[in-house]
Amino acid sequence: MSFKRDLSRFVKKTNTMTEQVFKGTTIGLFNKVVLRTPIKSGRLRNSWQPSVNSPSNSTKERGGNDIESTVLNAKIGDKIYITNNLPYAKKIEGGSSTKAPQGMVAVTVAEYQAIFKGNVNNAKKGK
Repeated sequence: MSFKRDLSRFVKKTNTMTEQVFKGTTIGLFNKVVLRTPIKSGRLRNSWQPSVNSPSNSTKERGGNDIESTVLNAKIGDKIYITNNLPYAKKIEGGSSTKAPQGMVAVTVAEYQAIFKGNVNNAKKGK
C-alpha cells in the first residue's frame, strides 16, 4: 500500500468518527433536555426547536421532535442550537418547577463529558 492511500483512509476514518461523535453527542444532549422538561400541558416540551447556525425564534409547538433529522443534516463546523422561546421556559429552567427543580439544560450540560466520552468510545468500537 502507498503512503498516500493509507493517509487518505486515515483521513476518511477520522472524519467519519468525528462526525459520529459530533452528531451523537448533540442528539444525546438535546434528547435529554427535552425528556427532562416537565409536562403539565406538554406545550413546553413540544416547543424545543433544534436549528442549524442560528437559534430559532419560533414558539411553534411541534407534534414530534425533529432533533435527529436536524442534527443528522448538519455538517462538521455547523453550530447546532436548541431553543425554547416560550415565555416561561426560563423560569422553569431556573428551578420553579417541582418536577425539574434543577432545570433541564443546566443538568444536561453538567453531563456533557460523560455523553461525549460515551460517543467517542462508540465511534472507536464502530457503533
